[in-house]
Amino acid sequence: MRLPQDFTSLYKTAVENKDKQLMCSLYHKNIVFYDVWNDFSLNGIANITSMINSWFDSISSENVLVDFENSETIFDGSAGFSTCSFKFSAQSDQGVEIRHIKERMTVCFIKENEEWFVTNQHTSVPIHMDTGLGIF
Repeated sequence: MRLPQDFTSLYKTAVENKDKQLMCSLYHKNIVFYDVWNDFSLNGIANITSMINSWFDSISSENVLVDFENSETIFDGSAGFSTCSFKFSAQSDQGVEIRHIKERMTVCFIKENEEWFVTNQHTSVPIHMDTGLGIF
């Protein structure tokens, strides 16, 4: 990616268009990825590529929208980070929301050969203290 602040718009485009190649291109070959779904952590671009392929295949018949909020990106010459919250929503063909989930994300970037890549991504969901359930 050209600059770290491009991450959210590229991520949104990749999900909404189910563009596996674009999504994979955001990540460094040595990515460390902490997720809230299925695999607790993934290491390396091969594992991320497999996860992205499975994820996009599982939503192939759905319209999925991504909305980012509270996004802040800070970077200097070769490293940076971004924090945000975001909402995935599945939409019917008529544009009615079927379901959604809200998550938080922290992303770390590194610049290599004049391109920026995600080297670490951590997503989380707040947990209700009394029920132990996610707060979406």
